[in-house]
Amino acid sequence: MKRVVITGMGVVSPIGGNVGEQTAALDAGRHGIIRMPEWAAYKGLRSLIAAPAELKNEKAIPRQNRRSMGRMSIFAAQAAMEAFLDARCEAGSLGGGRGIYDGKRHHAEQRL
Repeated sequence: MKRVVITGMGVVSPIGGNVGEQTAALDAGRHGIIRMPEWAAYKGLRSLIAAPAELKNEKAIPRQNRRSMGRMSIFAAQAAMEAFLDARCEAGSLGGGRGIYDGKRHHAEQRL
């Protein structure tokens, strides 16, 4: 059996761009749901609400990596970097059986 150790946390969500912001929003009872009246222009669309998250500082990810990433992958990479820093890991400490798992795929150390 393989061992999993959770050492850091990271999040990008509609109610916060990091763990601290999200925790404060949850404690205050806030949500990220907003009305999207401009969506009324789309025929057949039945829902006009969304919970959009804001991309911040996506250029911190090197362009050669970022250009093939979708919006959700950028969010995942930003949350992974926050978790990496929260765990007080040092650059170059991945590898040798250690890595970051974001719920969808393993990220190689070169991505961070």
